[in-house]
Amino acid sequence: MGLTRRREVNLTGCTHTRPIQRQPIFLQGMKVPTVMTHKFLGVLLDQELWWSNHMNYALQKGTKWVTQYQGLAKLSKAYQLST
Repeated sequence: MGLTRRREVNLTGCTHTRPIQRQPIFLQGMKVPTVMTHKFLGVLLDQELWWSNHMNYALQKGTKWVTQYQGLAKLSKAYQLST
């Protein structure tokens, strides 16, 4: 399975590294494909067990909620001023 943070040198000669290529797993003759990220118990994890994808997802979800709440607050404030 290989959950590791080990990385390999990029073939283009850049100083950046890239994650190690994962091989698919075979269970009872069926191929289980590898994925970069997976949601498990509501938490997004990547193949190197980093939280960055989940943090971005939570921030995006919270920002969406706040903008919707601001729109409702503006409507209720405008209603109070007109009455």
